[in-house]
Amino acid sequence: MMIFYAMNKSLQVSIYEFFDVIMQSDDYVSKQAFSQARMKINPAGFIELQDDMVQEFYRLEHEAKQLNTHFGRLIIAVDGSYVQLPPVSELRETFGASRCNNGNDIVNGLMMVAYDVSNGTIVGADLCSSKVGERELFQQLYPRYKTRLSVSPPICWVFDRGYPSFEYFHFLISEKQEFLMRCAKDNFSELKTFRESAQVDEECVIDLNRPSRKSSQKALREKLGETELKIRLIKVIEKDKTIQYLITNSNLSLEELAEIYRMRWCVEEANDYLKNTVQIERISSKKVIGVYQDFNSQILGAMFHKVLVYEANQKLVAEGYKNYKVNLSTSKEITNRRVARMLMSDDDITDELKKLTDEISRNKIKIVLKPPQPRMIKRKAQKYHLNNRPCI
Repeated sequence: MMIFYAMNKSLQVSIYEFFDVIMQSDDYVSKQAFSQARMKINPAGFIELQDDMVQEFYRLEHEAKQLNTHFGRLIIAVDGSYVQLPPVSELRETFGASRCNNGNDIVNGLMMVAYDVSNGTIVGADLCSSKVGERELFQQLYPRYKTRLSVSPPICWVFDRGYPSFEYFHFLISEKQEFLMRCAKDNFSELKTFRESAQVDEECVIDLNRPSRKSSQKALREKLGETELKIRLIKVIEKDKTIQYLITNSNLSLEELAEIYRMRWCVEEANDYLKNTVQIERISSKKVIGVYQDFNSQILGAMFHKVLVYEANQKLVAEGYKNYKVNLSTSKEITNRRVARMLMSDDDITDELKKLTDEISRNKIKIVLKPPQPRMIKRKAQKYHLNNRPCI
């Protein structure tokens, strides 16, 4: 329970706060005793709890026909993001590091997030070595996502431009999954030809037997046992006249696919939520097992919070507040305190969850549609150390 409780302050202060506020006790343990005891906990247990919660949520909502969809589909956006970890040798060897311009190393792990854009919930968020590519990581995690979404409407997976590859197309097509991804202008020769043409929507057959194919692509043909791949190429002209090139296997219209791709930005907001509201980079351990404990437990808490926000937002709509939504930061702090106390109480959990949803729904803010903003220049790495935990 102590690990599940959001420890965003220094370790000893978090222990004091947990025993004082949650346990309502004057007794407490030292940070050394806590660090020693936590080594006996398997972080995979938090992943199993994530599996059960996500799968049960989608089963119940799907059976009740309350899930939000777009064009009859769940829109699941996938994105990878680097998570800064404590700069110690054990974590550097496990997760890898990147070199800054000033010559210093930053220990980074790769976080893969699958986010349900249609309902604002987290399907999965996993941490692995930064040496693993995003395409490879998604293929490793796909069976878990498939199990969690086993009872749900049809899914359209949305990816950014780092994902297109022939092998990736084949993987998604062979799994009978609908996908939509952005790509660079010259990812492959067929796309270059399409870019130079006047067509805006074209069925494309990629011939893997073409003599001009690179040797790596010929080797891929032998690996896949296929001689061609059938995809669809699309041009989307934005308001500022820039052109986005999309690849899909969907039969939706051009306008519908353009709308779906623009929704992909929600996964970037989910990354912002995890890093700034949940503060997923506030790691309380310098051991690999401790990092996974902190990460998986905080993701479990974030998933639960997002489900509560989903329920609270539905409550607001039912009460006539269609232009309002729940304040994420305030509701996350309320959830952190109430859930830990609720799980340790003997009271009926159903009534407690209803009270918690009602309390969260009272913290609402007006929805303001902001115009698109130009991308900000990122700060220099390590200027402000995210792993320096506040002492109070």
